[in-house]
Amino acid sequence: MAPAYSLVFFLLSNIVILHSAEEEWGQHPKECSPFDCGKLGKLSFPFSNTTPPICGWYTINCSEAVQKVQLEKSGKWYAVENISQANIVTIRDEVFHKRLKSHDCETFNNLTLPRSPSGPLKITPNLTMYRCDSSLKRFPHTDFRNYKGCNHYNFSIYYSINDSLLLTLPPQCSIIQLPKNPYPIHTDLFSLLAADISLEVFVHPDCHRCHFKKGGHCHNNTKGEFQCHHPTRGIDMEIDTNICRQVSNNYIKILCFIFIIFPSLQLLIL
Repeated sequence: MAPAYSLVFFLLSNIVILHSAEEEWGQHPKECSPFDCGKLGKLSFPFSNTTPPICGWYTINCSEAVQKVQLEKSGKWYAVENISQANIVTIRDEVFHKRLKSHDCETFNNLTLPRSPSGPLKITPNLTMYRCDSSLKRFPHTDFRNYKGCNHYNFSIYYSINDSLLLTLPPQCSIIQLPKNPYPIHTDLFSLLAADISLEVFVHPDCHRCHFKKGGHCHNNTKGEFQCHHPTRGIDMEIDTNICRQVSNNYIKILCFIFIIFPSLQLLIL
């Protein structure tokens, strides 16, 4: 046991020094410096310029008068209205905009949004509605309004202007979330919806640390597990917590979690 105690003591006694060294890595990858993007200002991870596109999850084309974003590789391009400090990107989907403007029932389809390594994109603010088949005879709550303009499509839309939500969903219904107009003039359904779509981009703290403090690239592996990879060191700088939990030896388990908290320690043994 003595060697294990000594190793733990040695590592703990050097954590402060190594952690300080890790903070010195506190910069973007050299090829991924912040970039200017017209009216959107200076952008950085999780957004990337078209060259190089590896620096972020969402590629922005800044070379045109109207900046556009690609939410997934080889995916559709959307005009960008704004990107806030809180990583909320507001886009314009022309197809959705035209459907909304013409009160088209095709509006009431969920928007297909890709997942990022940190999780799904979230529409904010959003209006939660319930699209129910015409076979539903009675909606379970009376404080919801019913839009019947799509009866010829064999469905109705139920919604609440008070943001009420159903605890249980009738089997004939499905949930729809669409962008909400924060300042509606009227309370009819189409007035409550917004043409511009604001998406909240969540960056996991581990991913933020990977990019901004270690100069690495964060991504998911083929199993969907988070990894932090440094392009020149060619190593993953994160250890899967699941591996640590499976270790039976308590001293090794302590070291495992120490490596997660202070990844620089891995350099001692690599």
